[in-house]
Amino acid sequence: SAGTISSSFTPEAPVETPSTQSAGEAITFRVQVGAFRQQVPFQVVDALLKVSDRGVDREQGTRGLQVIIAGRFPDYETARKLKEEVAGRGVPDAFVVAFSGRQRIPLAEALRRLGQ
Repeated sequence: SAGTISSSFTPEAPVETPSTQSAGEAITFRVQVGAFRQQVPFQVVDALLKVSDRGVDREQGTRGLQVIIAGRFPDYETARKLKEEVAGRGVPDAFVVAFSGRQRIPLAEALRRLGQ
């Protein structure tokens, strides 16, 4: 059975500022798998390998964290399903994040803008 990584996980909260992007920017939903200061735990790497066909990116987050994000979907439900899959592979703290173009926005704002 795979262990969890809750103790080494640091959520990277979206900046709660109004979007400066135009309302015409494409909204996409992704899954933040984790944010890490040091080496990524094995169970996270293992989960990422199993979903890598849906795209995995590493970004430099605030406070020097490496943020791992997977998938890129036009709808929340598909991203939520990927989050559940990643959670089932030993990364229970994964969560859905939203972007307007390349800018991260609050999930509630993205859902409101899409009428979801």
